[in-house]
Amino acid sequence: EKIDKEIILSSLHQRGDSPWDSVIDQWGKPALRNMTENLEVCIWKINNLDILLGIKINRYAWNLAAIRIYSSGGESVTINAITPEKIFQEDEIYLDNLKPKSNQFLKITLKNTPANMNFQITGIVNGEPVAVTSNKTIIWEEE
Repeated sequence: EKIDKEIILSSLHQRGDSPWDSVIDQWGKPALRNMTENLEVCIWKINNLDILLGIKINRYAWNLAAIRIYSSGGESVTINAITPEKIFQEDEIYLDNLKPKSNQFLKITLKNTPANMNFQITGIVNGEPVAVTSNKTIIWEEE
């Protein structure tokens, strides 16, 4: 079903303002979850072409942040649309600056169904370049 874009934007902003644990309780166990001391990234599969990406920043800001959502085997991931709108190209999304103690949620629509999915987020934290790669892979199965 097509849902009004304003409703989706409002819902994603509300999720970003909600306590992180309550969002996880509402959405259930993420298909992929990766935690470090300063960052938590969760991906929920909505359907074969849509995912929800959640990013929680704890203590230190991430500047010039970007995330790449990629497949380590098979057809590469290609992003079709992002809500709320972000600059993206193929499998990479520019996140800009992520503030400490903040949550951000993005609904991502893919052009294709990948065989599997991983992520890598990069940015500048405390003046140092940082990269975090998922330690697990989502195996994408047809529903």
